[in-house]
Amino acid sequence: MPPGGSDGPWHEREWHHWSERSRVRVCGGCGYRGEGIGYFRRTAHVVLLVGAGILTYGVGALVYWLIKRGDEVCPRCGISWRRSRSLGAELPPAGGSSRGAGGGSHGWLPSGAARHRGPGRVSGGRRETALPSAGGFRGVMGVLLALMALLLLGVGISTAEGMAVVLSLVSGAAGAVSFGSSVKARQGRRAAVLRRAQAQVLELAREQGGVLTATEVASRLDLSLEGAERILLSLDDGFRIRSEVTKEGLLVFEFPEILWRRRGGALERDPEGPGGPDHLGDRIGGSGRLGGSGQDS
Repeated sequence: MPPGGSDGPWHEREWHHWSERSRVRVCGGCGYRGEGIGYFRRTAHVVLLVGAGILTYGVGALVYWLIKRGDEVCPRCGISWRRSRSLGAELPPAGGSSRGAGGGSHGWLPSGAARHRGPGRVSGGRRETALPSAGGFRGVMGVLLALMALLLLGVGISTAEGMAVVLSLVSGAAGAVSFGSSVKARQGRRAAVLRRAQAQVLELAREQGGVLTATEVASRLDLSLEGAERILLSLDDGFRIRSEVTKEGLLVFEFPEILWRRRGGALERDPEGPGGPDHLGDRIGGSGRLGGSGQDS
């Protein structure tokens, strides 16, 4: 029988004791449970290292190795092990079920759903996925490859060495691709940050009853006034979300769908709209009678 006492449940003390002394973690990308491996223990990374060395006469490989030599990655999916989480973070809350359905001695382990849940975290009932990479490393590699291309081109022209010119072209092309990929990654990250901020603003609008100001958004989401206003303006389409200036000169943003829901959500057709009675006569004929021929008898 597990020992009890005033210090707390046995399974919680045992769990924290074990998790603090174990290097077993859960990957934030694929859910792999285990230990991370060195960055250059993956074949793909070794191939990149060799390719960088060939294209840059060893300089690129040296820089690449110095930057990534201390990193660990997931052995399954290859993402950085810094995004992994400890097993202790999956401990069930106190007061919950501490034993499995079968009453086994290992019932205090996390449930299967907790063990295999995907990446991201839950905030306000909504799962937030991890933001994509900003592509900083690819940008640095692109600049280094471009500088190496210029150096090789200068050497090739001064010595009339054709191979150096060819290598400079290859290095320049690789640098352009790497830098372009970095720019796209940075744009994708900005778009992901904007989408996450927009989702938080929509949640805040629901809590506030469908009317927001930039000051409220800035204070609740810890943003600058300019950033809050930029996010609100990105949502303003004049239909689902619209901005209005009050008599006091305040710029407020209204969310009509939320306001409609708070009023009870009763469906009211516009009499002049496509489904209103004013358009019924236009569909059934000029006489205004169903099945009429449009001529007086």
